[in-house]
Amino acid sequence: MTKPTKNSVFDDWTTEEIKTLGVVSEQMDYNPGDIIATEGEPAHYLCFVMSGVASIVRTLDNTNVQLASVSSGDCYGEVGISDVNPVVFVTSY
Repeated sequence: MTKPTKNSVFDDWTTEEIKTLGVVSEQMDYNPGDIIATEGEPAHYLCFVMSGVASIVRTLDNTNVQLASVSSGDCYGEVGISDVNPVVFVTSY
C-alpha cells in the first residue's frame, strides 16, 4: 500500500506503518453507480480510494445532495469509525 497523498493524518507515518496498514486492509472493488455505504448505517471502515472517484451524498427532503467527491489518494470514513453518528451514503462513478 502506498501512503495516501491527500490526507495529512498519514504525514507522520513511517513506511513500516503504512505497510502494516496495507497488510490488515481488504481491497474492495466497485463499479460505477455502486453504493458503497448507506446513509443511516454505522460506519465500520476507514476507506482509501486507490483509483477512480466516489461521491459523498446526503439525502435532504428526498433530494440527493453531493457533499464532496473523493478520488485516488483520498480517504473517507474516519469520522464514522471514531464517532457514533451514522454516515451519509457514498457511491462510485
